[in-house]
Amino acid sequence: MVSFDFNIIGKIKYSLDNLPEGISLFNSKGKLIFQNRIMYELVLDIIGHDVQNLDEFNNELEKNGSASNVINQPGVYLLPSGHLWVIRKEIIIDKRNKEYTQITAGDVTELYIAKNQLEQENERLRQMNRKVALLSDQIKKTVREEETLAMKVRMHDDMGRFLISAKKTYFEGAKKEEIESQIDEWRTAVEYYSRATPERKRPEGLKEVIEAAEKIGVEIEIDGVIPQSEIEIGYLAAAIRECATNCANHAKGDRLFVSIDYTDGNYCVKIHNNGQQPISSVREGGGMMRLRQTINAGGGRMSIRAFPKFLLQIEWREKDGE
Repeated sequence: MVSFDFNIIGKIKYSLDNLPEGISLFNSKGKLIFQNRIMYELVLDIIGHDVQNLDEFNNELEKNGSASNVINQPGVYLLPSGHLWVIRKEIIIDKRNKEYTQITAGDVTELYIAKNQLEQENERLRQMNRKVALLSDQIKKTVREEETLAMKVRMHDDMGRFLISAKKTYFEGAKKEEIESQIDEWRTAVEYYSRATPERKRPEGLKEVIEAAEKIGVEIEIDGVIPQSEIEIGYLAAAIRECATNCANHAKGDRLFVSIDYTDGNYCVKIHNNGQQPISSVREGGGMMRLRQTINAGGGRMSIRAFPKFLLQIEWREKDGE
């Protein structure tokens, strides 16, 4: 006769009742032989009454339907409490070769919430990727436009300088060597601007601008802290070049005064000349408009004052690491 230690059996049942998962066990004839507390309560929530037979259990589950429309996983059931439970079935065989059907149930609510959050985050990342791709295309387009603009500005400035130089040579006379030098510069410029695609060039340096200004009879005087970054020197050089050209061509002057103030990471450059002062407000031509576009594109500001004397002022925040 087989004897049982009911104290041990009670402890086992107590442990199974307090599992976070539901468990039911049916014998080979489909009769319920064990069910813990969680599964009992779950069956009541889904079916509405307890079941003692495996066929009845299967039929009632099928009748009540799963929540596969809520979460894309078969065998998931939505309870009135709003919790989602997944029910799984498997055949087990004991040591005596007896077959049982084991049914387990687990709460997958948090998994479902986490899955939804992950999907939302993935969608947010996909949208960000699309925006980044659009931004990348826009940046490439902007770079191409800036390169084209830089070439046009350089061409405008060079042609203006060449014309002023040629006019100066015509009216004041020049040595043969100077004339040949001007012809070489014209030839170089024509070859450069005949290319179909603008090349990406480094911003023009101060030395180049000062030398170019001297060729058209304008002396540059700079007072203050000269920027160190290449792009900021480019801002300064572009402004000096434009003002030097206008000084020689419009104001009939021969000196350009450049004041640079640097305070708490901010640059303020003021430029004026000794030539004839404007008698009316200054109208921005192509060169000044392109200079304004360059400064604005770099996050800076530009202003022009005509009275009591001409003054060009540009301001920008120091560029870190450029």
